[in-house]
Amino acid sequence: MDYPGLYDFSDEKSSKYQACFFRLLLVEYFLLLLVSVVGLLKKDHIIEVTYAVIFCMLLIIMLYRNHIKHEQKWYKYRALAESIKTISWRYCMKTPPFNSGEKESVDKFIATVGELVSDNNYISDEIDEKYAKKDKITIDMHMLRTHSYDERKQYYYDNRIVEQREWYLRKATYNKKISRRWTCLIGSIYGISVIIVILNAMNIEGIPDFPVDPVTTLAASIIGWSQIKKYNELAVSYFLTAHEIGDIKEQFNYVASEADFLEFVNDAEKAFSREHTQWLARR
Repeated sequence: MDYPGLYDFSDEKSSKYQACFFRLLLVEYFLLLLVSVVGLLKKDHIIEVTYAVIFCMLLIIMLYRNHIKHEQKWYKYRALAESIKTISWRYCMKTPPFNSGEKESVDKFIATVGELVSDNNYISDEIDEKYAKKDKITIDMHMLRTHSYDERKQYYYDNRIVEQREWYLRKATYNKKISRRWTCLIGSIYGISVIIVILNAMNIEGIPDFPVDPVTTLAASIIGWSQIKKYNELAVSYFLTAHEIGDIKEQFNYVASEADFLEFVNDAEKAFSREHTQWLARR
């Protein structure tokens, strides 16, 4: 379904700030690793200047992150995008408060979007012409409301319930797989560190001492990265949400009337909103 322009704007901004947040974090970890490597070199004037430059860069990155607040903006725009998506589905499926006459429902939808914008006034400084031009209620949304009850019912099942469950299952599987890979990598680095320490302690003739600092700094950076990404936690959360959507999916079989369907949509959208709210709270 084609969502309103405000959804596209919020979704794009959320992805942008998320990418910026993690890119800056990677640069920060790289600079810290670089410090540990530079520390192995013989101290002279150039090395001291290099140290100063690296730490100045780290300070600038920290101040920039605290000023721009990419992480907070990422969460705010993601929450706004999900809110727009939820009310759009409610409008298309004719659930309360969008179940009265067409004009009243349109007015109510526009007013609800306006309330979201008012509650999130930070977007007024960033929204551009591209999204401002797009209709608040798209052609897809208007068309869906004209469909019969049976058509809307099947469309919601296929494109909201099934699609969301498959999305959560994909994300859960992906995060579980990545979590295992990072764990194996950290374990390998620890193993290498143990070997380096043993070789250094044995002081074997012809084998120089290997530096441990860069290896331990790399391990610390990887641990920090995996903890911030929350792969394991997200895998568990996504699997639980997919399970809950599976329960909702089963309830679809017992929808016998349009009144039942409206209640079904309401329960489903509450479940989607609850998971996202919990995710934001954990972040």
